[in-house]
Amino acid sequence: MELKSQFRCDGSDGYLAWLDNVLEIKETANYDLEGIDYDIRICESPTEVWDLVKDKKIDGISDLRDETDRHGMRVVIELKRDANAQVV
Repeated sequence: MELKSQFRCDGSDGYLAWLDNVLEIKETANYDLEGIDYDIRICESPTEVWDLVKDKKIDGISDLRDETDRHGMRVVIELKRDANAQVV
């Protein structure tokens, strides 16, 4: 398997453990998801994410900026002071 690019989910131990397992670095993934409360949303654009924030369907985000340029896509999400980055 060749890794052509890298994505880091800042400090998410669960994500990094899953990635270790997928890349066969070491078996660490937790296959038992019982009792874990999570929600996954796939958005087509930063505008769609901001609409979810305005409609109060996503909590904990204070600002969202689209800093996309000719070098690639970049979206900056700033969290509220009391927000937990692991949860948002």
